[in-house]
Amino acid sequence: MATDVYYPRVLIIGAQFSEQSGAGTFLGRLFSGWPVDRLATVCHGNLPPDWLRCRRHYRTGDLEFRLQLPFKWLVPATASGPVLPLTMAAPPAITTPPTISFGRRLAQYPWRVLLQLLGGGESLYRVGPSPQLLAWVRQFEPDVLYGHFSILNNLRFLRRMQQAIDLPLVLHFMDDFPEALYRGDLASRLLRPRYLTEFAELVRSANVAVAINQEMAEEYEKRYQRTVLSLPMPVELSPYQTTSRTQWTAGRPFRLRYGGRVGWAIHESLADLARAIHTLRQEGADVAFDLVTFQTEQVPDACLASKGVSVQIPGPLAILPRLQAEADVLVICYDFDQESFRQARYSMPSKMVPSMASGTPILVYGPSGLPVVEYARRDGWGKVVDRCDPETLRAAICELMDSAALREQLGRTAQRLAAERHDAKMVSEIFRAIMEEAVNRDPANDPNSESFHE
Repeated sequence: MATDVYYPRVLIIGAQFSEQSGAGTFLGRLFSGWPVDRLATVCHGNLPPDWLRCRRHYRTGDLEFRLQLPFKWLVPATASGPVLPLTMAAPPAITTPPTISFGRRLAQYPWRVLLQLLGGGESLYRVGPSPQLLAWVRQFEPDVLYGHFSILNNLRFLRRMQQAIDLPLVLHFMDDFPEALYRGDLASRLLRPRYLTEFAELVRSANVAVAINQEMAEEYEKRYQRTVLSLPMPVELSPYQTTSRTQWTAGRPFRLRYGGRVGWAIHESLADLARAIHTLRQEGADVAFDLVTFQTEQVPDACLASKGVSVQIPGPLAILPRLQAEADVLVICYDFDQESFRQARYSMPSKMVPSMASGTPILVYGPSGLPVVEYARRDGWGKVVDRCDPETLRAAICELMDSAALREQLGRTAQRLAAERHDAKMVSEIFRAIMEEAVNRDPANDPNSESFHE
């Protein structure tokens, strides 16, 4: 391993390493090989962190997102502070909010509904780093900020962290949130102009902007009139060396597998797949569909009602390569309606490249124009169904069931492309060089400028 001098100390804002989210596993692959003592995360949410990737985590809450009165009293408190592993001798340092009685929780319910009607209540918060958070950051002594964000208050928090710390900022765009967010009810739409303005200001202020694919990079360069880099999706190939497919004999039953989130732009497509499996089984096909997600409460009713469909909770990330290779077909899908297309227009699912590395043939079900659909079609690593048509979908599944030659062709092509274009060792080195350049060329490194470390 190279010496630490080649690895800037990175404060990651808006995302954390976690095996229970696509963003969390993507982060792990992106920072593959990075010394764990040179990483720290600041993020909201209750997902368990991946302590093998990073040992410093701060969970934002009421200290950083301060709800104004009278809503502060009416809405349950959210804890802020550093998070420590449960296995450590010391108790977690995170501040625990006081216990709230059932009666008060009941009284708070209508106020939470009112906040939702007010566009989520984002305009009622004062957002920014707390003194406690800044003290924690100073102890870490970062060299560079790496930021993710989605909604307005997350955007504002990242911007104010950038202003408070005065370090170079690298932005990484996962989805085209300016096109997807604040298009709903009246209160939400009232926030949209402010969101678009502040989004553009943050993009212009960043030292480096990185998109999740080339299509997004080209669009953002036009939209924001600045250079936007593109990085391939990474995958750590070593776990697949002993588990990936080397033969493509069909299983009994022939098993399709979807693993990932359910909800945002991925809902009706899963119902379509479930109904296709149900119909094929009624016609005598020995076929099954495993839907694996942490978001079981959002699984479409059609999936629960269809024969041959099972809903499962994901197991440990370490066994994912084996489970992917044991399936006969892996599924990547998006919904076809206009709103979902807008939401996913420049998305690239984190499951894509691990699925490719497994060698298991991939069924891509989604509308034309999405980057993942066009990538699969252009380079031949997936069986593409780009029409919302039950008969076409069933025919594609039958073709995959009947043709071992097609399954092998798709699997081998995907394996080759994963190794040539998406190896985390290569992608992470490119990313490391981007981060190092951001540190070295930023005016904050001028000895005459005011330093955060002082």
